[in-house]
Amino acid sequence: MNIKNYIKNEWLNILQVACRYYLAYQMFAYAFAKIFKTQFDLGPVYLADEAIDHFNGFMLTWNYFGYSRTYGLIIAALQILIGLLLLFRKTMRAGVILFLSMISNIVLINYFYEIDGAMLFSVILMILGLFLLFSEWRSYAKLFFKTDSKEASVSTLLPEKFKKLYWSKLLLIPLMLFFAFSYIKDIKTKYLKDHELNGIWKATSTSSDRYFKLFMGSHQQLKIKDFFDNFYYGQYVLNETEKTLKINAKCYTETGAFIVQDSIDKLDVSEENLKSIRTDIIAHYNKERNSLPYDTLFNYELKKDTLILKNDSLQLQLVNITKNYRH
Repeated sequence: MNIKNYIKNEWLNILQVACRYYLAYQMFAYAFAKIFKTQFDLGPVYLADEAIDHFNGFMLTWNYFGYSRTYGLIIAALQILIGLLLLFRKTMRAGVILFLSMISNIVLINYFYEIDGAMLFSVILMILGLFLLFSEWRSYAKLFFKTDSKEASVSTLLPEKFKKLYWSKLLLIPLMLFFAFSYIKDIKTKYLKDHELNGIWKATSTSSDRYFKLFMGSHQQLKIKDFFDNFYYGQYVLNETEKTLKINAKCYTETGAFIVQDSIDKLDVSEENLKSIRTDIIAHYNKERNSLPYDTLFNYELKKDTLILKNDSLQLQLVNITKNYRH
């Protein structure tokens, strides 16, 4: 054996082992960080009395991934598995593939959500993973890109005439792309149509009615905020030809039932009647709070950024605040 190649291979093996063990240790550390909630946990300092539109990329990401405790534990278990796979030579290649799948996603999250503090370290970890991948490139190429004679052959169950046209399977690729594209585009055209009232509208002055803000999405979803900070959810129907807007939304708060929950728990009634009692309490609370459902048909007029809504008993004037919206 050539002494230079021997030394080169020995050094490569040493680097591989050091890299594998280091990445395994980092996977274990990140896993325990999730288990002991030192990761994905913002705590009350960041969350208390903060509106989500004030969150930066780091806060959004940590709040989202920390929402589900179970999800965090599953990720931790996966990271422990990756660490164990990296520790052993026979399972190292599977560990590298799983590791690169995870770390590449983390790098993208860190970059696009502007998590600068973790960006450099995640890139370093990915480079180490790529080193392990390319140092074993021939083995990976054989595993993923080569087939033996049995795998490469056409199924013996197919008639001989079909075997001659086996190349035609390549036609499925553009067909699948076309039908998938057409299907999603049709959904977007049908349900996510943009229109002139799409956005967030705020009342220009306090009136006797409750409308304060209208949130109208492109898929007919509606949210209303009144002057008492109640929120209503529902749908709207827009007719741009006749210039009409049909609004239907209701308040779903269960605050009333929550207030008297101790008394409800002491009632000796069936589960079916208990649901009815809760519904009645919620309806009474909403009535007292003047948070009754909205079910109204308006004629509308749009003048630049100002929306005027009219019907027989009401006229509202709202301004578009979509671009500079804050809660």
